[in-house]
Amino acid sequence: MGTSINLIYHIAIGLPKGFCRSGPQDDMKATRSKLVLGLWLKGTAPTWDKLNVPVWALEQEGFLFVRTYAPRTDRGRIDVIEGGTLALTPKALDAGEFHAEID
Repeated sequence: MGTSINLIYHIAIGLPKGFCRSGPQDDMKATRSKLVLGLWLKGTAPTWDKLNVPVWALEQEGFLFVRTYAPRTDRGRIDVIEGGTLALTPKALDAGEFHAEID
């Protein structure tokens, strides 16, 4: 991720709020400069289960953005699904309900 805010926070331009930031580095002094993305073409989607949990989901401009968390490894990723709908992630929070509140 080549864009930063105050040289501390890294963001991915083009992803919606809530899905564009990476998590903190292990030393907690800044955010990681990498964001793991899963890009899925229309008709395909990841398999979510107890080891890969969809936490937030947002439908926007023909894409479904999902913030996925892997609790076993304490890692997250952003899945971007072309043509996806919230029906794919019934247990995830609908980030569209609070999207305006996300900084």
